Amino acid sequence: MRTHASSYRMPLSLPIGASEKDELKKEVLSREPKAKALTERKEIINLTVNVKDIKTTSKEIEKVLMQLNGKIIKTESFDNRDIISAELDSKQVEKLMEKLKLIGEVKEKEVAFETREGYIEIKIEMVKTPIQP
Repeated sequence: MRTHASSYRMPLSLPIGASEKDELKKEVLSREPKAKALTERKEIINLTVNVKDIKTTSKEIEKVLMQLNGKIIKTESFDNRDIISAELDSKQVEKLMEKLKLIGEVKEKEVAFETREGYIEIKIEMVKTPIQP
């Protein structure tokens, strides 16, 4: 005698074992940090530095970030610009700005460093300025 899958019925509720309870608990707990991370979203400071030589300047800025105990997250290279994404202690941002101004012309977008605490994300875009005759 054969039983067809369509005639077999599963019980509506199964008892949950200890390991399944743990999995459910992990799933619920793993949602909490995500929700908290969304509310504590880091602000990104965007800076543009106009420079004559992108490759040399990029290495210089990376060196400055390391001297200030920053963490380089990502570097991107394009034809006429490079972008460095980094994390830096907010207490070091003023020093970074001073050093960047020695390297090239710095353009910043509404940056209020004094109100920030802890590590912040900084995006530094180096743009090649045309050489004037």
